[in-house]
Amino acid sequence: MSKRVRNLLLIVVCFFLVGSLSYLQVRAAEKDSEPYPVPDENLTYYLQEGGFLTITDNGYERLYYDHVRSMVRIETYDAEFNKTGGFSIPMELSYWGGFYSDNDFYFLLEGEANEDEEDDAEVIRVIKYDKNWNRLGAASITGNSSLFGGDVRYSFDNESVKMAEKDGILYIATGHEGYVDPRYNQGHQGLLMMAVDIQNMTGSVVKSDLAHSFTQHIRIVNDDIYLLELSEGSRCTKLSKIETTSGRYNTTSISVLDYGGERTSAWAIPTYAYVNDLEISSENILGLGSSIDQSQYDHYTDDTSYNIYLTVTPLSDFSKDATTVKWLTEYNNDGKSFSGPSMVKINDNRFMIMWGESGETDETINAEDVLDRYKVHYVFVDGAGNKIGNDFIANASWANCNPVLSGNKIVYYASNELTVNFYTIDANTGSFSKKVYPSLHGNITWNISDHVLRIAGNGPAHSTMSAFSGFRNDIEKIIIEDGVTKISDYMFIGLNKLHEVDLAESVEYIGDRAFGGNALDKVYVRGKNTAFGEDVFYAGYPTIICWPGSVAEQYAKDNKIRYEYFIVPTEITLDRDKLAMLKGESQTLTASVIPVNSFDQSITWESSNPGIATVDSN
Repeated sequence: MSKRVRNLLLIVVCFFLVGSLSYLQVRAAEKDSEPYPVPDENLTYYLQEGGFLTITDNGYERLYYDHVRSMVRIETYDAEFNKTGGFSIPMELSYWGGFYSDNDFYFLLEGEANEDEEDDAEVIRVIKYDKNWNRLGAASITGNSSLFGGDVRYSFDNESVKMAEKDGILYIATGHEGYVDPRYNQGHQGLLMMAVDIQNMTGSVVKSDLAHSFTQHIRIVNDDIYLLELSEGSRCTKLSKIETTSGRYNTTSISVLDYGGERTSAWAIPTYAYVNDLEISSENILGLGSSIDQSQYDHYTDDTSYNIYLTVTPLSDFSKDATTVKWLTEYNNDGKSFSGPSMVKINDNRFMIMWGESGETDETINAEDVLDRYKVHYVFVDGAGNKIGNDFIANASWANCNPVLSGNKIVYYASNELTVNFYTIDANTGSFSKKVYPSLHGNITWNISDHVLRIAGNGPAHSTMSAFSGFRNDIEKIIIEDGVTKISDYMFIGLNKLHEVDLAESVEYIGDRAFGGNALDKVYVRGKNTAFGEDVFYAGYPTIICWPGSVAEQYAKDNKIRYEYFIVPTEITLDRDKLAMLKGESQTLTASVIPVNSFDQSITWESSNPGIATVDSN
């Protein structure tokens, strides 16, 4: 341990053992800066659903639904993707629907079950916020029994919700389940479209059916709404043109991709197809989806390949005959598959289509970026669906959100239990870049270096038992730093090489079997009141180093686990008593902590007069 001392004639160096003072400072900062509510002790993970990315005046906002805590989580980032804050909004109803942003407002969509089948029950709520997330009002929507299929038992059935705005009206397309049909003892599923007056925040169901509509995408051009559906009842990918000028929502529908097979009058028949996105060019309606070769429908097996298709329907000739289907991929039982096709509109004649690919994953997990073992493909197409240039492939994950166009950059994020990655694609050249946030949730970060896993931040640390399984043969030591308060159940189970754990004083609770299945040698428990769940060290019997009279000591006694006490530092010595130098010179001081086997060897250095002498780490 040494410090370089500069600009001194005669100095006095003040140094302190890192102890209770720095701990109190960390804990105070944790309380002041904690953006999320502290979850229950037995909560094992945060599950992120419904991811969205929006562009703000200062950068970006990442929004997702945490269904375990029934919270909408919002994180803010600057233009370079540096995290600047975060907060949570509690859900008002039971079901998460979706999010929409226009130039002036944010909207959250939530729903409620109506199992008593009351016509006047609120089934959907659209909540309006300003751009600072101040709540401005809400539209309460009931079913519409005057429409076929307008009765709502469960909202957002099949979890597809898309929105678009025109002339102060927010249109929402989703699925729902209607009232119970006594013939089948269950309700039928179908389309549900709503219209909300943004100024007055009043809304109603304006279009519905029970035709087994399992995915819906909506876009608006001039006075027409275009709706793309995976329609099992219609046995096709269905594109509808809905006129709004008369106020009656007159609809013309066509098939843009027929589904094959021997059909009967009964529904609930597999489609072997998906619908993924919808965009409008200057001349065409572009529908993105994936499907098997429908001519081989009757020969379908679990090994049958899917491929990505693009349907192109002229705005000037809205018909099935005028529609063409362009296949973008050629997967053919080669062990590869894809996920998450999406489309980004760059301008009226340029679009980017992207998807993730599996089957060629690198088995080696990189601690610097756990998602770089995956592949993302993307291509550019013109307004007629023709490819522009070559395909691109990057080591990255496909999007957990809607990719957004920011200037000439396409931006999206992908996340799993261990990271949030922001990706940027140049809309002109296709060049790819990324920024990686190793993060468990909220303020908790991690890193692995020299076989040591460090968990840092403020608040509880949560993950599932499989989160770090990819590093099971690499992690030899875990350090839980000051500020982390809890460790979830099973969090570090089965790390084959783990032999030492160091828990900061701030750790209040260790979850059930959190370190189970490990051949641990030593566990340092610095907190005197750190509580233990059940079988924390299941199938392993380490020595616990703790304080006399601590909860950890009692836990060791109760479970017949070896324990030792911390050796407290008693003295610090320097390699010299005095040091004189001319202005501008620098020399090195070396300090030693006595006893040499003390539990804490860290030293904080300060100058008694920084105007005369300064100290810098070597």
